[in-house]
Amino acid sequence: MWDLLEEIKQIIKKKLNKALVGVEIKESFNTDESWYWLAPLLLEKEYLDDQAEFLNWTEDFKKSEFFKERGAGFKEHFQHYLNAFKDLNNIKLGSMPDDLLDVLAKIAAAAPGTAVRRALSLQFAESEQLNSRTLEIAYAFRNLFNRAENITLVSGLDLHKPYWQKVLDYSLDGNLQSVLDEYFHILYESAGLNNIDQNSALTELTKSVISSLGLRTVSLDYDEVVKENNKYKLQKNNLRCHYALKFDKAKNYYDQEVVRESQVREAFNSPFKPFILATTSIGQEGLDFHQYCRSIIHWNLPGNPVDLEQREGRIHRYKGYVIRKNVAARYRDWIFKNDNNIKSDLWKQLFEQAAADRKEEMNDLEPFWIFENEEGKNYAIERHIPYYPMSRESSHLDQLKKSLAVYRMAFGQARQEDLVDFIEENLSDCYIDKLMDYRIDLAP
Repeated sequence: MWDLLEEIKQIIKKKLNKALVGVEIKESFNTDESWYWLAPLLLEKEYLDDQAEFLNWTEDFKKSEFFKERGAGFKEHFQHYLNAFKDLNNIKLGSMPDDLLDVLAKIAAAAPGTAVRRALSLQFAESEQLNSRTLEIAYAFRNLFNRAENITLVSGLDLHKPYWQKVLDYSLDGNLQSVLDEYFHILYESAGLNNIDQNSALTELTKSVISSLGLRTVSLDYDEVVKENNKYKLQKNNLRCHYALKFDKAKNYYDQEVVRESQVREAFNSPFKPFILATTSIGQEGLDFHQYCRSIIHWNLPGNPVDLEQREGRIHRYKGYVIRKNVAARYRDWIFKNDNNIKSDLWKQLFEQAAADRKEEMNDLEPFWIFENEEGKNYAIERHIPYYPMSRESSHLDQLKKSLAVYRMAFGQARQEDLVDFIEENLSDCYIDKLMDYRIDLAP
């Protein structure tokens, strides 16, 4: 990473020296903080073939619903930036900060707005809405990093830097660019955006991303049994949830708006919070939670293998998180060797390469539903069952695992549970092992 930053710094240094020709710089003991936001403008000016076209875009943007809904501070900031751009030939700067090149390199590599623009351009390079939608998502990131719980988290990284620089470091260390490249690829396919025109697809993707980033702290109520005057009663309590949520309706802690299950599911299927989802049996069928999850905790064991298979099937699906981790591990070196040839959607090319390399006897289940690496380098679905030793569930688990194997043999048959019960009651384990040769092949 530091080699990359050093390379970027050298590129920026050459371009900045060229851009500063004719700019008046007055040296002083105190550094001029405006360098941090004016230097990117100076660098950008070189790449604008037609400044009038850019200014026309800004006028159109100011007429958009997004701009109209922003507060006075945002509009004043935007106009101030625009005025500086119009008058770049006459700007005057003080002493340059010592860390300017470091900061500019981090902005180029990992600033949220920059990363969003690069990631979107892989799918929507031809869309005339690209700049506007980038700004909308970047603004959502700004709101995300300005929330109290996230400020507390990020501020602890370095007590000596201003917060906006800590956000840069956080985005760089977490490789936000890779996160967004992967997220936009998954969202583009899962939402069916490849079947509509580019502008409509970009609009829908932008809404989904902003919705995921905009999920705020929720307030949950729970009952506690308390003893008072030798009598027991239920006491209502309130709990604020930041990074974990239940799959149910909840009230936003700040404005008490209702957060619905669809919003929670959409946010959980993103690389952003919530990172833990708690659900009753309502979440064990017909819902997908696989896009960024590979661990499931069974707080209680279901009574039959059908329900167990349904539960774990929520996180074992098409291009699931565990599949992508295995594909990335297999082709990590391939990416670096071919980085000059990767001009579009990286993940699309990764799966195309994995499909081209599969064995002849394999079908389309690999690499999209099944993809495994050699032992020691393979990621798998994690099943956690926190039961007490010698409890009833410990013996039930062994029976359930055995039933699960039989269920997979009976899958697709009418009245599956009856067939599973019949096999288990009437055949010994040795006969069941032999019956596995007669399992139904559901491969396409």
